[in-house]
Amino acid sequence: MHIFGNIILTPHAAALTRESSEKMGVGAARQILQLIDGERPEFLVNPQMWERRRKLTSNHKQGDAA
Repeated sequence: MHIFGNIILTPHAAALTRESSEKMGVGAARQILQLIDGERPEFLVNPQMWERRRKLTSNHKQGDAA
């Protein structure tokens, strides 16, 4: 994820109650951990980009090994 300088991770900020804020924070953290683990996040905003991202990171890793 750190190889893409144009990524911004933010939770949606509607209906800000204490409970919703906590759930948003936990949900955002869960999805960040999914990304770090190479898993597709549950609530991916741009699902059409998932395969492209995988190909880009795969090409990047292959370049590092050379």
